[in-house]
Amino acid sequence: SCLAAERLVERWKRNIHSAESKENGAGAQFRIEDLSLELKKTSLDVIGLSAFGFGFNPEGDSESDDVVEAFEYVLSAIEQRSYDFVSLPNWVYCHCTAAGRKFTANVQKLRTLVYSIIDKRRKQMVQRGTGMRRQPSGLRVDGLPTDVGADQPEEPREKDLLDLLLEAKDDEGDGEGFSNQQIMEEVMTIMFAGHETTSIALSWTLYLLAQHAQVKDKLVQELVQVMSERTPAADDLPKLQYLDMVLSEAMRLYPPQPGFVRRALQDNHIGQYFIPQGTEVTVVPYLIHRDPSLWPEPQRFDPERFTKENSKARHAFAYLPFSGGLRSCVGRNFAMMEARVLLAAIVRHFEVRLVEGARVVAVPAVTLRPHGMQVAITNRA
Repeated sequence: SCLAAERLVERWKRNIHSAESKENGAGAQFRIEDLSLELKKTSLDVIGLSAFGFGFNPEGDSESDDVVEAFEYVLSAIEQRSYDFVSLPNWVYCHCTAAGRKFTANVQKLRTLVYSIIDKRRKQMVQRGTGMRRQPSGLRVDGLPTDVGADQPEEPREKDLLDLLLEAKDDEGDGEGFSNQQIMEEVMTIMFAGHETTSIALSWTLYLLAQHAQVKDKLVQELVQVMSERTPAADDLPKLQYLDMVLSEAMRLYPPQPGFVRRALQDNHIGQYFIPQGTEVTVVPYLIHRDPSLWPEPQRFDPERFTKENSKARHAFAYLPFSGGLRSCVGRNFAMMEARVLLAAIVRHFEVRLVEGARVVAVPAVTLRPHGMQVAITNRA
């Protein structure tokens, strides 16, 4: 996360410097037409570096843009198919419609990319040899360090998720490791689950900060005190308590996952309503988070709601940005760490303002996407 944050800061500073050169003066700005899309590139970079040792390095190059566009199309197609009243069988959709053929081509593009990452790591492991040793988790794990990726110097490092997937053995079965296809499917799931929600949470947080100067100034003060001039490090995160409160309040107003479905395991009565066993119930955090009986003045952006004192008496299911219960988002801790690091880096180094006349609309689907979030970026004084 920290390396990806540094890349983002460097890229935006270069863009501002370029704008200053064109306008012959300091204080120039560069404009982002779709903040959510811009942050998705960085979020994908974070996931690649943290989980797979592979940096997507979103520098505006065509290859990086192609990957993000492929993700966007596949996600949009899945969302559309999930809402279709009459849905074609998968085979017919994928082979007999233009949209389905494009969907298949983009899925194949992403699979090819992931397979290339897996193949490269396998070759690195063979070159270095494998010193197998038993771990308490039941996984046999190579004791030697492996390479971070193409854009990183070779040096000892902690194992990432891809290392563990490649080195895992089925102790209860035939002792074989995962196939490339099995690993590819795991990697694809994590990439799809992670990059969308984090970028959306960041976008809405920056949108709210742009409209609430007092909150933003208090956050900047905390960041300066903890980080000074640098980008955030992992050790900084426990000290950034107000940043956590800001992010939590932003996700209250704009939960990345605005709704989810649960099936009743037994007959239930909720108030005057009878819910028979097997009924599918849609839970809508967007509405729960704006219920005045749970949240006084629910439309007001107030990070102080999330102080330790104010959070003590709150019902556990009054706040559900990542759903809740046993089937809550498995990547919530990773997503929160990613969002905290990137938000700290952006707010510490840049002023993010909405472009005059921008009309931002929340578009509910599988995620709560912002539409029309045009922003201007300048260096923070």
